[in-house]
This record gives sequence, C-alpha cells and structure tokens, in this order.
Amino acid sequence: MQTNTQPTTGNTSITLTPDLFALIDHAGALDQEIKALTKQLDKLKDTIKAQGAGDFSGFAWTAKVVDVKATDKVDWETIAKRFNPSYQLIAAHTTQTKATKRVGFELIK
Repeated sequence: MQTNTQPTTGNTSITLTPDLFALIDHAGALDQEIKALTKQLDKLKDTIKAQGAGDFSGFAWTAKVVDVKATDKVDWETIAKRFNPSYQLIAAHTTQTKATKRVGFELIK
C-alpha cells in the first residue's frame, strides 16, 4: 500500500495495490464471520441466562449468570435544555473527544 500526501491540500490518498485488495477482502470476510458468530453467541447466552442466576458447567467451560439490578439514568441534556442555557455556558462546559478512524465492510454484489 502506498500513501501519498498532497502538499497543497493536506489530503491523503491511498493507492490500492493487490496486497491491499487482499487485505480488505480478508478483513471483510472476518468481519462477516464475527457478526455471524456474535449472533450465535448472543442466542446461546440468552438460553443460558434463561436458566436463572447461578454457576453452570459444561465439559470444558463454566458460566456464571448474575442478576444485575436496574439503574436510573438521568437525561441531563433534556434537563439542561429546560433551563435554556446560553451558548457561552454550554461552550464553557463542552469537551471534544479525540478524532479516530472507523472502518466498515460491505460485500460487493
């Protein structure tokens, strides 16, 4: 893979090579497999949770089901809006998260 930075705009362009094509296809296949396995795992977990709280054993693995109490979640954004705060007050108490990159995969049809 080659990465080229254009000096006038600062934009980065990626030149696709056969290695990058293969990498993208492999990552997409793994992503698809993980999603399918996650669905399977969620169904199995639901079945185990349906047994109620406790410790359960298989042949090689154990599972522990615990009851988690409900918690209250306060919608502070709605409450704050009711007080009609100024833009300056909101800006003074606003922080910015770190920028990241995200990758998604879609099978070519």
